[in-house]
Amino acid sequence: MKRVSPGLVEMNPVTAVCLILAGLSLWCLGPGPGDARRRSVGQACAALTALVGLLVLARYLFGWNVTVDGLLFPGQLAGDRMAAATALNFVLAGASLLLLDVRSRRGRTAQLLALAVGLIGLAGLVGYAYSINALVGVNSRITMALHTALAFLLLAVGIVLARPERGLMAGITGDGAGVSLARRLLPVITAVPLLLGWLILRGYYEGLYYPAFGFTVFVVLVIVVVSALVWTNAVALDRHEAERRRSEEQTRRIRQFLDSIVENIPNMIFVKDAQELRFVRFNRAGEELLGFPREEMIGKNDYDFFPQEEADYFVAKDRAVLESGRLADFPDEEIQTKDKGVRRLHTKKIPLLDEQGRPQYLLGISEDVTEQKQAEEARRAAEEKYRAVFEDALEGIFQSTPDGRFLSVNPALARMFGYGSPQEMVATITDIRAQFWVRPDDRADFQERLARDGSVIAFEGQFRRKDGSPLWISMNVRAARDGAGRIQYYEGLVADIAERKQAEDALRAAEQRLESVVANLPVVIFTIDAGGVFTLSEGQGLKALGLRPGQVVGQSIFDVYRDAPEVVDSIRAALRGEATSWTAPVGGRFFETHCTPVRDETGRISEIIGVARDITERKRVEQALSEAKEAAEAATRAKSEFLANMSHEIRTPMNGILGMTELALETDLTHEQREYLLMVKDSADALLTVINDILDFSKIEAGKLDLDAVEFPLRDTLDDTVRILAVRAHEKNLELACRVGPDVPDALVGDPGRLRQIIVNLAGNAIKFTEHGEVVVETEVQERTERDVLLHFAVRDTGIGIPADKQHLIFEAFAQADNSTTRRYGGTGLGLTISSQLVSLMGGRIWVESRLGHGSTFHFTARFGLGVQIAPAPHALTDPSILRGLPVLVVDDNATNRRILQEVLSGWHMRPTAVGSAPEALAEMQRASGAGRPFPLVLLDAMMPGMDGFELAERIKHQPGLAQATLMMLSSAGQRDDATRCRALGVASYLTKPIKQSELLDTIMNTLDGFSAAPLEPVGGTPAPLAPARRPLRLLLAEDNAVNQRLAVRLLEKRGHRVTVAGNGREALAALWGQDPAAPF
Repeated sequence: MKRVSPGLVEMNPVTAVCLILAGLSLWCLGPGPGDARRRSVGQACAALTALVGLLVLARYLFGWNVTVDGLLFPGQLAGDRMAAATALNFVLAGASLLLLDVRSRRGRTAQLLALAVGLIGLAGLVGYAYSINALVGVNSRITMALHTALAFLLLAVGIVLARPERGLMAGITGDGAGVSLARRLLPVITAVPLLLGWLILRGYYEGLYYPAFGFTVFVVLVIVVVSALVWTNAVALDRHEAERRRSEEQTRRIRQFLDSIVENIPNMIFVKDAQELRFVRFNRAGEELLGFPREEMIGKNDYDFFPQEEADYFVAKDRAVLESGRLADFPDEEIQTKDKGVRRLHTKKIPLLDEQGRPQYLLGISEDVTEQKQAEEARRAAEEKYRAVFEDALEGIFQSTPDGRFLSVNPALARMFGYGSPQEMVATITDIRAQFWVRPDDRADFQERLARDGSVIAFEGQFRRKDGSPLWISMNVRAARDGAGRIQYYEGLVADIAERKQAEDALRAAEQRLESVVANLPVVIFTIDAGGVFTLSEGQGLKALGLRPGQVVGQSIFDVYRDAPEVVDSIRAALRGEATSWTAPVGGRFFETHCTPVRDETGRISEIIGVARDITERKRVEQALSEAKEAAEAATRAKSEFLANMSHEIRTPMNGILGMTELALETDLTHEQREYLLMVKDSADALLTVINDILDFSKIEAGKLDLDAVEFPLRDTLDDTVRILAVRAHEKNLELACRVGPDVPDALVGDPGRLRQIIVNLAGNAIKFTEHGEVVVETEVQERTERDVLLHFAVRDTGIGIPADKQHLIFEAFAQADNSTTRRYGGTGLGLTISSQLVSLMGGRIWVESRLGHGSTFHFTARFGLGVQIAPAPHALTDPSILRGLPVLVVDDNATNRRILQEVLSGWHMRPTAVGSAPEALAEMQRASGAGRPFPLVLLDAMMPGMDGFELAERIKHQPGLAQATLMMLSSAGQRDDATRCRALGVASYLTKPIKQSELLDTIMNTLDGFSAAPLEPVGGTPAPLAPARRPLRLLLAEDNAVNQRLAVRLLEKRGHRVTVAGNGREALAALWGQDPAAPF
């Protein structure tokens, strides 16, 4: 530390300490990472070093007696020994270290101070080298030690190198031509003058030349050296310039190449400044993508082009990238373009930093992945769909490796082979070839086809289930290859065809049986193609023709049927699409042939199939049947003639029996005689009914019963029909009613007689099998068109009913629900059968609803034509419109009768009120009278429980507030003294049920108009005995039966007529020619 070698100046200890402090400060403030504490230590050492130097300089400059040496090393040094140059260098070095990180103009202050420290140190070194004391110290005692000067020089270099990127070092460490020149020249310029000066000075000290000569040599040598340096550096500069130009050209080309890449790359590239995020660069792809011109975008930011929300998103992401200083990847961004709508981008952004690492620009590269994303989404959807199909498919699906392992199987395949799950199947079957196939031949065939074609379609074979049982499947398999054509895996579709195989086996067996049956059928089965050539001929029927099976195959129909052109025509018609049949004799036998065309999938006729049956025996049977039919028809005609003759022969004496019985009943008879004659009349009526039923059934059975088509009034027909049955009903104290719906047309076209026959039969049966209650005939419209109407008739009773298990028998001929009823009630059992046939002829049907003990309802429908509406006969005295709005009270204990009367009266626009008993009627009349709206007309039922109609009429007439009402009596069973009682009670009219609507209307009109001068007699019911004619006539009777002659003569004479009898037609003509009777019989 003290001296480098003997004889040189020693280093002052304070100088050594200050050098140590300066070195420590340089280490703490040097380049590299450092914390604040270390920097503080470094700055403190630098300040202390500068302070020591300042104290030493103060002694020299101001004469202060500050002995730093004595303070630090008392007793060792006498007075200050530090040189002034050394103290100055410590001040400069300390200041340089303190200003090392202080930002000044161009960052040179600290380095300039360090350079001054180095120059002072260098001057000390030169002073020692040239032995110039003035350069070493103030005097011989206070000088700068050699190693101190060297230390200062090293300290200055260290301070300058501590910040090589700033100030003077930036000009030396850079890459420019001037910096390069400086690095070459500085060593030479520094070393050469020092060396030359030392040599010149050594020569002068040795006395080799005078100072002037030495100075001249020094100048010349400096000129030579400088010239050499100039020339050398000029050459170097030229070479460097050439390299620079080449570099610039290369840089220009590279920039041009990069610009071309940027402009032509299909991705959008943009550059934004880091401060305001304005666009500074934009390529053509971005222009085309966004739709905005580059000139318009440069200098503007996202808010100038995109929606607020979208721009906020981009700015936030850009700021985040700039702050992170790293590459950022945004795989899916949406951007609103000018013309292409919303596009999806994959963007990468990276900040571009300056030398200090600060972001200057933001570089972005965006790829339009809209179609790619859409394709990915479509692919994802397709994969999901495929996965759904894979999981839910009813057929098996698999993927397998080339070495025979399953990659995946779907649940259907696992179930098909008896595995609990696809995973179990994949894990269990490790070698498909060994564990899967049942027959090695199938496996070899399959593998050969798969290797040859790359795929196998509809391969059928047997495979093993998990339990070892065989399974028939059908497979479609193909190889999936990579781009190089190498097989990656196999994929296949598997269908369970076990049921189909069973069906095929069954079909094959059935075909074999069919072939056997066809071959043994006693027919000929053949096919003919579209060209008219036989393609098949089989069947045992060929033997009858002397042919073998298949013998005519390949022959034309023109050759086979050369002598039968009509057969050829039929076959050609079948080939045109017609189903044809023909019968022709062949080889002495008759064959019946049927041909049917067969069409292919395009609808064209490909062939015809024919069946020829040997009907020779059938022809013989038909001949026999024809002869038998003729005989049966002859027998039927004979039967019909017999029945017609029998009808005439039986009806003729029956008419006599009935007529004479009625005449006898009109005479004075004893009770016993009258009883016998009534029994005779009933028996004759029953016999006549049986005869009529048998004759009708015979006509129906022979199909010779025709219906008339005449116009008739429905309501009158039904009323008259029901009236015929009224006496029988009244004899049993039954209510007999007829109701016709208000929408039922009255004028119909049909057979009223047959309709009457059906009603009589059904209603007669109802009366026969009903002991108490009612029988109701109802008619409603079921269906109506412009030309006809379908009516629904119902005959309802409260009789004994029909068991459910017998109801299907009652419409059969000669059948009844119970044979005992025949004995109890009588009847042939033909009535319902005839009614059923008549209903069928009328286009309807008949059925029954019944419960045993609860009565029956017989329904039937019949279709009638619509006739011209029959207008009611105009009232002779008063306009019927006077009935409109007329209040009328209906009193009847039977609900059906009340309903019928209400509908009829409402149809005439009257205002009916119906009650079910006499007390209710009195209460209703008193209420109406008290309200000032008395009933002007009251219809009374004569036969009511409790208080009957006659008693009710008497009470009405005896009450002053009710007596003014007009009363009409309705009776279900007229008695001889009913009219007298009605007259005595002041009843205006008396009618017998069932009542015709027209008669009811006439009676109401006559009653209200006061026309009741004639004696009160029942209206309706059974006709009275014949009264004498108003004008006697001369009549001619032509009758060959003596009984009928006498009967007719007796009846006509009782009417006051004179009768001439002719026994046959000739006598009748003779009688006509001989006299002029007033009226023919």
